[in-house]
Amino acid sequence: MRVHKGYTTDKPLAYALANLFNRSSVIGMGDGHGHYRKVITAIGNVQSYDAYDGAPNIYNITGGQVTFT
Repeated sequence: MRVHKGYTTDKPLAYALANLFNRSSVIGMGDGHGHYRKVITAIGNVQSYDAYDGAPNIYNITGGQVTFT
């Protein structure tokens, strides 16, 4: 596991999710800073991954990787 400013990314879980989502389009709701999105898309077997979160200014915080819902 890796901790990012209080957020924990469980890489074995991310790899399992990437395998589950193989060749699918994914929508992440409540995606925080998008760390799972980064790991899952880096694996390269999902068609697309759109990440959303309700935190104000999340688009700017994540450099556009996560969109405000």
